[in-house]
Amino acid sequence: MAAKKSKAPKPGASPAPSVAGLPEGFTAKRSVILPTLSLQVGQPRVLRFNDAMRQSTINDPDPKKKMKPATICGVTDVQSKENYNMIVPAVLESSLKEGYPGDTYVDKTFYVLKKPKRAGKRYFDFELTEVE
Repeated sequence: MAAKKSKAPKPGASPAPSVAGLPEGFTAKRSVILPTLSLQVGQPRVLRFNDAMRQSTINDPDPKKKMKPATICGVTDVQSKENYNMIVPAVLESSLKEGYPGDTYVDKTFYVLKKPKRAGKRYFDFELTEVE
């Protein structure tokens, strides 16, 4: 007799998405289009990084702006269990790349807090702490 396959998620796998209004008897397998998460000042988040950071394929339609496409990555808000494509601020991107070379931040969970800008600076400060 063949062994029965377990329905437990694989280690490191993204949690199954929650879908409001999904008919009874169905379970969500994978979200194809995710909402976008933009971190707000003073709103702490506990986020699990599901995949490596990458450049968005969406460019600003205004050709006068000389900005590169946004850096994004898939995250799960551990408290709400919601999956997002997060717009990664440059300070957070450089901190993760420096502290976790080779994308080793993937499948790890972090407490992230966006702080106000310091006087005379163009960027926001962040608190970034790996948590279990």
